[in-house]
Amino acid sequence: MVLKNFVSFSAVLFVLASCGEANTDGNSATPVALSGKELFVNNCAACHGMDGTLGLSGATDLSKSKLKTEEIIEILKKGRNGMPAFEPILKSKENMEAVAAYTLELRK
Repeated sequence: MVLKNFVSFSAVLFVLASCGEANTDGNSATPVALSGKELFVNNCAACHGMDGTLGLSGATDLSKSKLKTEEIIEILKKGRNGMPAFEPILKSKENMEAVAAYTLELRK
């Protein structure tokens, strides 16, 4: 009985731990993509803030940015000033495009 409950509990934990994870490396038969907003929250909001205005450690206020999508993607690829390159983290052109598109939504 105890072993059966342990196995059931372990299975539930495994399923819950798998929820919300994105596979962006293409190795899964059914990859789950995160939205631009989710990628931004996970990778950018610590410095830029949830609304893009935080400016922690000199981060640009994204609500005032005049950059075009292509320029934002280039900064995501290579980094700029104190911001590191995010290409190794975001891993795909599609993810960088999604983050860039979301940052455009933060403009006032």
